[in-house]
Amino acid sequence: MMAAVAALLFWIGHWPWAPLWWGVYTAFQVSILTVDQRFGGRGFWPIHVLYFLSFTVAGAPTWHMWTQVPYAGGAAAVMFLCGMIAQLAASSLAARTLFLCSIAPLAAYLLIVPPLALGPEHGLYAFAMICCALLFLVYLMIVWSGQQAVLAEFQRSRAQAQAASLAKSAFLASISHEIRTPMNAVLGAGTLLARTELSPEQREHVSMLQNGGAVLMQLLNDLLDLSKIEAGKMKLEPTALDLRGLVQGCCAFWRPSAVDGGLEFEVEVSPEAPRFVALDAVRIAQILSNLIGNAIKFTERGVIRVRVTAEPLEEGLTRLSFSVSDTGIGMSPEATSRLFAPFEQADGSITRRFGGTGLGLAISRKLARMMDGELSVVSEEGAGSTFTLQVPARLAEQAAPPSCDASEAEEERPHAPFRILLAEDNPANQRIIELFLRPMNAELTIVGDGLQAVEALALGSYDVVLMDVQMPVMDGLEATRRVRASGGPNAETPILALTANVLANQRAACAEAGMSGHIGKPIDPRALLTAVVNAGLEARSRRSAQAG
Repeated sequence: MMAAVAALLFWIGHWPWAPLWWGVYTAFQVSILTVDQRFGGRGFWPIHVLYFLSFTVAGAPTWHMWTQVPYAGGAAAVMFLCGMIAQLAASSLAARTLFLCSIAPLAAYLLIVPPLALGPEHGLYAFAMICCALLFLVYLMIVWSGQQAVLAEFQRSRAQAQAASLAKSAFLASISHEIRTPMNAVLGAGTLLARTELSPEQREHVSMLQNGGAVLMQLLNDLLDLSKIEAGKMKLEPTALDLRGLVQGCCAFWRPSAVDGGLEFEVEVSPEAPRFVALDAVRIAQILSNLIGNAIKFTERGVIRVRVTAEPLEEGLTRLSFSVSDTGIGMSPEATSRLFAPFEQADGSITRRFGGTGLGLAISRKLARMMDGELSVVSEEGAGSTFTLQVPARLAEQAAPPSCDASEAEEERPHAPFRILLAEDNPANQRIIELFLRPMNAELTIVGDGLQAVEALALGSYDVVLMDVQMPVMDGLEATRRVRASGGPNAETPILALTANVLANQRAACAEAGMSGHIGKPIDPRALLTAVVNAGLEARSRRSAQAG
């Protein structure tokens, strides 16, 4: 814009200094940009000086307009100055000092130049101009001050919202830990009890216990997932995966439930679908499991169909379509319109008849959109529903090899039993974990806090350490840091976090402290055995290499 002003001043206003004026102003603007990028700008005092000098130069042509271009020049000068002041007021809401430094020379030009340029013979005209300029400046400052007040209120509200978000996260972390810790004992005891010889009635009671605990844990996980998504803290982890293996694994899990309910269960993966793609396998499986579980829940007779197709996009990219169809109760158009809202179901009777919170579909759609995809539904009341997940995916050459599971690892395990240290303050959980590890015939040492763990690890060598995080005297994070920094016999021993802290930031804190892995509570015994065996084999392999 200043280049256009310079051209008008040179050709119409006959101001020979216009090109030089434009060059000096441009040089100041370049200097401002350079200083702002290098030093952060607003908090650095030279930027204020540069802005003052820049707008001092910017207003310089107004003297020529007032003195050499009568009548029209004065009007143009006022419009030029007022326009720059208004622009500054709009663009400098969050920088009060910067605004004042910029507006000062322009206000001086607006108030001082007219009487000096017009002289005593036009004093009344100059006085009128000064009064108008003062009224404009006062009005502008009132508006700008109001904007500042609104901005300050917005900043306070944002700070309060951030504080509330932090409090919510802290509450969720606390309640998650407090629920998961006793649930680990409840579900663990149920798992162990199910392995014993029971009467039919006792087995039924144990099954009720396990099913109720699983529902409670699913609700807790859904609440945590929804909170993380809404807070923008849910992170996707796309990796190469075997598409057919993923779909078949999800369907194999749900097929017995469908068959037990008298339903047919059909799975079709299109031949055109690539075998290996890069996606977040955990989240895709989570969405598919939710859709298949809902289809089985709401279908009394008929068939469940799972179909996967692919549509090529640009090179190396494909659009995958996962559809889950059922012949269940279906939904009305009004019900489908609010189906994906949190805590919503088709109608109130759904909750009473089938249970559930209505969180699963809301989370699934949010996850789909995080993957640049979409989750949609087509349904007819009384005829069934079809849910379709569409996501773009990059082609991959090969999926990452799976880690060794418990059964495979047991075959490779050396005859010498693992030496394991368990740091856990809850007596019930100590007993549950001890019983979970019993099939390994491990040499298990149990301590009740982090300080005891540090002392035990300084005295003897272990293959694996299972470390709770929240313990009295010394927590697991501090204990891990001390062990890693000690240089002792277990400075490199795998330390697995065995904790109810399962949020992403809590996992990150465990990794930063030096922990080698994370096992969330309630503990899946198979996951525990797999993690322990893999970590133990890794530790022994490393020691053998160092000894050789």
